[in-house]
Amino acid sequence: MKFRNEPLGRHPYLIVCMAFALLLPGVFIYAALVPPVGGKHPLPCSHVLLVGESCASCGLSGSFSFLMRGQVKAALRVYPPGLAVFLFFGIQFFMRLAAGLAYIKQWLPPAVLLWSDVGISLCLFLWAFVPLLL
Repeated sequence: MKFRNEPLGRHPYLIVCMAFALLLPGVFIYAALVPPVGGKHPLPCSHVLLVGESCASCGLSGSFSFLMRGQVKAALRVYPPGLAVFLFFGIQFFMRLAAGLAYIKQWLPPAVLLWSDVGISLCLFLWAFVPLLL
């Protein structure tokens, strides 16, 4: 398929959007498959393994697992910032699909689409992740 006189594979913005749209469901599938309690996560926290102490994101996997099961109160009890991070990834998934489609259909000039995407994503990122740093 040709798009703007080039194959779609030559458009970095579209490649990034589609890559994230394909990868983000893996985050949710992992959270749905891994039990939220018991610490039996297949991917142990590397910080705990190296340092022996909990890190700023310890509890995030358990929180995601509870959220995938619809148990919001349990998720907030395990890791309060988990809901914001979960929503960030969920919103980003749909934004990647919408931005990719808008790019292909040429609904907006590429520069407007790119900078709008960057602005919205940056605001969402700061909302979700700054509490982890404070």
